Amino acid sequence: MEKVIVRAITDDRAVRKISILGVPDKPGVAAHVFRVLGDQGVNVRLIVQAQSHDGHNDITFVVPSDAPLEDSDLQNVVNTVGGKSWLMDDKVALLNVVGEGITREPGIAGKIFSVLAEEGVNIEAISSSNLVITCVVAEESLEKGARALHAALIETD
Repeated sequence: MEKVIVRAITDDRAVRKISILGVPDKPGVAAHVFRVLGDQGVNVRLIVQAQSHDGHNDITFVVPSDAPLEDSDLQNVVNTVGGKSWLMDDKVALLNVVGEGITREPGIAGKIFSVLAEEGVNIEAISSSNLVITCVVAEESLEKGARALHAALIETD
Protein backbone atom coordinates (compact mmCIF):
# COMPACT_ATOMS: atom_id res chain seq x y z
CA MET A 1 0.00 0.00 0.00
CA GLU A 2 1.05 3.53 -0.72
CA LYS A 3 2.05 5.73 2.22
CA VAL A 4 -0.67 8.18 3.19
CA ILE A 5 0.27 11.81 2.73
CA VAL A 6 -1.45 14.37 4.90
CA ARG A 7 -2.65 16.99 2.43
CA ALA A 8 -4.07 19.66 4.71
CA ILE A 9 -4.91 20.80 8.19
CA THR A 10 -8.24 22.63 8.13
CA ASP A 11 -10.53 24.07 10.76
CA ASP A 12 -14.05 25.31 11.33
CA ARG A 13 -14.80 27.76 14.12
CA ALA A 14 -18.47 28.23 13.24
CA VAL A 15 -19.76 25.24 15.19
CA ARG A 16 -21.24 24.33 18.53
CA LYS A 17 -21.16 21.07 20.43
CA ILE A 18 -24.32 19.67 21.97
CA SER A 19 -24.57 16.72 24.34
CA ILE A 20 -27.76 14.97 25.31
CA LEU A 21 -27.02 13.21 28.57
CA GLY A 22 -28.43 10.08 30.13
CA VAL A 23 -30.57 8.86 27.25
CA PRO A 24 -31.93 5.32 27.47
CA ASP A 25 -29.78 2.80 25.61
CA LYS A 26 -32.47 1.33 23.39
CA PRO A 27 -33.29 1.17 19.69
CA GLY A 28 -34.81 4.28 18.18
CA VAL A 29 -33.43 6.93 20.53
CA ALA A 30 -30.72 8.18 18.17
CA ALA A 31 -33.17 7.90 15.26
CA HIS A 32 -35.60 10.17 17.06
CA VAL A 33 -32.97 12.73 18.07
CA PHE A 34 -31.53 13.10 14.58
CA ARG A 35 -34.89 12.90 12.80
CA VAL A 36 -36.11 15.87 14.88
CA LEU A 37 -32.92 17.80 14.11
CA GLY A 38 -33.22 17.00 10.41
CA ASP A 39 -36.87 18.06 10.37
CA GLN A 40 -35.75 21.41 11.80
CA GLY A 41 -33.17 21.81 9.03
CA VAL A 42 -30.17 21.20 11.30
CA ASN A 43 -27.12 19.78 9.52
CA VAL A 44 -25.20 17.53 11.92
CA ARG A 45 -21.45 17.58 11.27
CA LEU A 46 -20.19 14.97 13.73
CA ILE A 47 -21.81 12.43 16.06
CA VAL A 48 -20.30 10.54 19.00
CA GLN A 49 -22.27 8.18 21.21
CA ALA A 50 -20.63 7.09 24.43
CA GLN A 51 -20.65 3.56 25.78
CA SER A 52 -23.74 2.52 27.71
CA HIS A 53 -23.57 2.58 31.51
CA ASP A 54 -26.46 1.25 33.56
CA GLY A 55 -28.73 1.31 30.52
CA HIS A 56 -28.02 4.96 29.60
CA ASN A 57 -25.53 6.79 27.42
CA ASP A 58 -24.69 10.25 26.14
CA ILE A 59 -24.98 11.45 22.56
CA THR A 60 -22.73 14.33 21.53
CA PHE A 61 -22.93 16.04 18.17
CA VAL A 62 -21.60 19.12 16.42
CA VAL A 63 -23.77 21.47 14.39
CA PRO A 64 -23.11 24.77 12.59
CA SER A 65 -23.27 27.70 15.00
CA ASP A 66 -26.11 29.22 12.98
CA ALA A 67 -28.23 26.04 13.12
CA PRO A 68 -31.92 26.82 13.75
CA LEU A 69 -31.96 25.23 17.20
CA GLU A 70 -33.35 26.80 20.39
CA ASP A 71 -32.91 25.73 24.00
CA SER A 72 -36.58 24.70 24.06
CA ASP A 73 -36.00 22.42 21.06
CA LEU A 74 -33.22 20.58 22.89
CA GLN A 75 -35.27 20.29 26.06
CA ASN A 76 -38.16 18.84 24.06
CA VAL A 77 -35.84 16.22 22.53
CA VAL A 78 -34.48 15.32 25.98
CA ASN A 79 -38.00 15.00 27.39
CA THR A 80 -39.26 12.95 24.45
CA VAL A 81 -36.46 10.37 24.55
CA GLY A 82 -36.32 10.19 28.35
CA GLY A 83 -32.92 11.81 28.70
CA LYS A 84 -31.63 13.55 31.81
CA SER A 85 -30.32 16.87 30.48
CA TRP A 86 -28.41 18.60 27.70
CA LEU A 87 -25.33 20.80 27.39
CA MET A 88 -24.26 23.22 24.67
CA ASP A 89 -20.79 24.64 24.07
CA ASP A 90 -20.23 27.28 21.39
CA LYS A 91 -16.57 27.81 22.32
CA VAL A 92 -15.38 24.81 20.29
CA ALA A 93 -13.94 24.30 16.83
CA LEU A 94 -13.25 21.43 14.45
CA LEU A 95 -9.62 20.64 13.67
CA ASN A 96 -9.33 18.38 10.61
CA VAL A 97 -6.36 16.35 9.36
CA VAL A 98 -7.01 15.56 5.69
CA GLY A 99 -5.36 12.85 3.62
CA GLU A 100 -6.78 10.13 1.38
CA GLY A 101 -6.77 6.82 3.23
CA ILE A 102 -5.66 8.51 6.44
CA THR A 103 -7.26 5.92 8.71
CA ARG A 104 -5.38 3.04 7.09
CA GLU A 105 -1.98 4.47 8.11
CA PRO A 106 -0.81 2.70 11.28
CA GLY A 107 0.13 5.17 13.97
CA ILE A 108 -1.24 8.32 12.32
CA ALA A 109 -4.01 8.77 14.90
CA GLY A 110 -1.51 8.31 17.72
CA LYS A 111 0.80 10.87 16.14
CA ILE A 112 -2.03 13.41 15.73
CA PHE A 113 -3.13 12.98 19.33
CA SER A 114 0.46 13.11 20.62
CA VAL A 115 1.17 16.36 18.78
CA LEU A 116 -1.96 17.92 20.25
CA ALA A 117 -1.13 16.62 23.74
CA GLU A 118 2.37 18.09 23.56
CA GLU A 119 0.77 21.46 22.82
CA GLY A 120 -1.69 21.08 25.69
CA VAL A 121 -4.66 20.84 23.34
CA ASN A 122 -7.44 18.72 24.84
CA ILE A 123 -9.57 16.68 22.44
CA GLU A 124 -13.26 16.77 23.35
CA ALA A 125 -14.48 14.39 20.63
CA ILE A 126 -13.00 12.52 17.67
CA SER A 127 -14.45 11.37 14.38
CA SER A 128 -12.73 9.68 11.47
CA SER A 129 -13.37 8.69 7.88
CA ASN A 130 -11.18 7.46 5.05
CA LEU A 131 -10.30 11.09 4.23
CA VAL A 132 -10.36 13.00 7.51
CA ILE A 133 -9.64 12.66 11.21
CA THR A 134 -11.60 15.40 12.98
CA CYS A 135 -10.96 16.56 16.53
CA VAL A 136 -13.31 18.80 18.47
CA VAL A 137 -11.16 21.19 20.50
CA ALA A 138 -11.64 24.35 22.52
CA GLU A 139 -11.69 27.31 20.15
CA GLU A 140 -8.93 29.00 22.14
CA SER A 141 -6.61 26.04 21.39
CA LEU A 142 -7.42 25.79 17.69
CA GLU A 143 -4.67 27.95 16.23
CA LYS A 144 -1.95 26.39 18.41
CA GLY A 145 -3.12 22.88 17.52
CA ALA A 146 -3.40 23.63 13.80
CA ARG A 147 0.12 25.10 13.65
CA ALA A 148 1.61 22.14 15.52
CA LEU A 149 -0.17 19.57 13.32
CA HIS A 150 0.90 21.38 10.17
CA ALA A 151 4.53 21.43 11.31
CA ALA A 152 4.46 17.75 12.26
CA LEU A 153 2.44 16.27 9.40
CA ILE A 154 2.63 18.37 6.25
CA GLU A 155 5.60 17.45 4.11
CA THR A 156 7.48 20.35 2.57
CA ASP A 157 10.19 20.31 -0.05
